[in-house]
Amino acid sequence: MKNCLELLKKEEQLSSFKELVLSWAEKHVERLPWRYFDDEPVQVQRETLWRVVVGEVLLGRTPTERVLPVFYDLIELAPNPKCFLHLEDEILITKLKPLGLQRKKVSTLKEIARILATDDLQDLEEKLKKVKGIGKNTLNAILLFGLCKNRPLMDGTIGRVVSRVFGIKWKAKKAVLDKCAWYVSSLLVYDDCRKTKLLFYGLLDLGRKYCKLKKPHCAHCPLLISCESGKAGT
Repeated sequence: MKNCLELLKKEEQLSSFKELVLSWAEKHVERLPWRYFDDEPVQVQRETLWRVVVGEVLLGRTPTERVLPVFYDLIELAPNPKCFLHLEDEILITKLKPLGLQRKKVSTLKEIARILATDDLQDLEEKLKKVKGIGKNTLNAILLFGLCKNRPLMDGTIGRVVSRVFGIKWKAKKAVLDKCAWYVSSLLVYDDCRKTKLLFYGLLDLGRKYCKLKKPHCAHCPLLISCESGKAGT
């Protein structure tokens, strides 16, 4: 398995990987209800940002398929932060129970809702950093997907795809805790945040549909042409 430095010497391989993912994502990325694709900035569109926040928090340690029905129910009940703040915690905890970690997720969403419900969204990143229950990846996802601020992402799915494609073994038990994984992710960021968003949406979908943790569908994966693990049958 390669280490991080070996990969960095292969800029051409990294560049072709990015273009391959982006090309696939432009045609096949899933239009999930918390994803925002339009070119218009969303800084003033609080309900759109709220949907991104809700989606990212609910997705914590929970697969997309389980999040979808809960997300729709929750957004119907609370389409914006102010509506969410008016709901009793026990009602919300019951709604989120199918996902697990419901109390933690309700507490996190309440704290973010208080921030978004104000008229002042300046220094939003600094305010979100202080919210309990938000890790680096969730914070970066909210900033990238909700406000089009260029940020790298790294979770189990993205880490698994990158590890297998480039034949890298992360030193940390989880990719999200690995410094090399985060550095590699930073190299995937485009100057154009819209491309960055689409690339990470693509990586997440490719990991969910093909590069599964167990029994990956390598033969049908669009990344097989450049995937060291797939070509080696490992």
